Amino acid sequence: MNEHPNETKLTEMHKIVREELTYRRSRQQQIFTWSSAILVAIIAAMLVSNPDSLVMTCQGKSLAIVLAMGISLASAYWQMKQRLLLSSLQKVISRIMTELGLSLIHI
Repeated sequence: MNEHPNETKLTEMHKIVREELTYRRSRQQQIFTWSSAILVAIIAAMLVSNPDSLVMTCQGKSLAIVLAMGISLASAYWQMKQRLLLSSLQKVISRIMTELGLSLIHI
């Protein structure tokens, strides 16, 4: 069976884009795991701290709140960015599969 040169290129591109899609999904999960671990650590530090320590003072609580909000916002931004990249990659895969005449299965 002799494939058309464009079909070979499209098949190779499909493989490359699928690998990138897998990487992006993995990255999104890593971002979520990382930010969740830090938020849990902040909450745990506040729960187990001595009432006389810096963490339980008004300044300590304010700092913990600011840190938690900052980490949450950064995480949400990074995850949104990864989702947009995933969406773009899924569109590319869809176009490649259409060009190859393949049916689109769940990506």
